[in-house]
Amino acid sequence: MRHLLKSYSKSTDVSVESRVTLTKEKILLHFKVKGKLEAYQFSQKEKIKRANELWRATCFELFLANSKTQSYYEINISPTLSWNIYYLEKYRAKPKEIAISSKPMIVTREDLQSYEIEFELECKELDLTKFDQYNLAVILLNKSNEREFWAINPVGKSPDFHDRGGFVF
Repeated sequence: MRHLLKSYSKSTDVSVESRVTLTKEKILLHFKVKGKLEAYQFSQKEKIKRANELWRATCFELFLANSKTQSYYEINISPTLSWNIYYLEKYRAKPKEIAISSKPMIVTREDLQSYEIEFELECKELDLTKFDQYNLAVILLNKSNEREFWAINPVGKSPDFHDRGGFVF
């Protein structure tokens, strides 16, 4: 599914497009930020590794849920090529990192007008077909070290990507 994410702030010089594809054992994500990128920080690439608190800088996120349960999963991806996947028992519960047997593929492309990040993860540990709700979100860190937020359906006055009211089916 393709989505044009909406900003929580009224004025922004960029747009954010996203695409998510789930198969039984694979997650495919693509995000594209277009516009005046010189106002934002996209950290330098490092090696692919798991890391925590990626939301403190520019970060791309996917939330997966089943409408019949309170639990959900959160995937975070950074321009540094750091990533992680968490399980949350209920809304805003303490996230638990889950073990995944494979490493993701993360590819970035950047020019003066756009920044793209692609994420592919084979995930045999989860039956991805059981998820019927999701949210895609982006946090962009600007040059003033302030975070700007985008989501499919921004809910409330302050960003809350975990709120199921912003998820789509």
